[in-house]
Amino acid sequence: MGKFDFMGRSKPSYLPGLYIWLALFFIISLATESWSQLPLIKSVQPTSSPAGFQISIKGENFGNNTAVLTTTFGGVQGTIIFASDQLLEVMVPPGVLHQRLSVTNTTSGLTSYSSDHFFTSFGGNFGIDISKIEDQ
Repeated sequence: MGKFDFMGRSKPSYLPGLYIWLALFFIISLATESWSQLPLIKSVQPTSSPAGFQISIKGENFGNNTAVLTTTFGGVQGTIIFASDQLLEVMVPPGVLHQRLSVTNTTSGLTSYSSDHFFTSFGGNFGIDISKIEDQ
């Protein structure tokens, strides 16, 4: 005798296998989602620096594999010196403008952006002294 549902209709024999595949797909997609967490930038210190200096990016879900992380200052990619799950040490690249920082996990494709902009400073030991400005 064939298989019947509760209304007396015959059930195709491929349905149990299909349900198993759908269940496996669902479980795998949930597991993959939990492994791929969004890197979250909480703070950047200092918020201004010249090129070639090292800054600290504090946050969550960075991981410690620098090979799968990229950090950009606007569109300019920085060099990650050190990575842990809650801290990145990054070298500021030349050509950075007044932009937000981003951290991307290239494996998951997930990206986080800083809430504030990063400012490039140009160093120097002398500020503007108003007392030395002359009238014209």
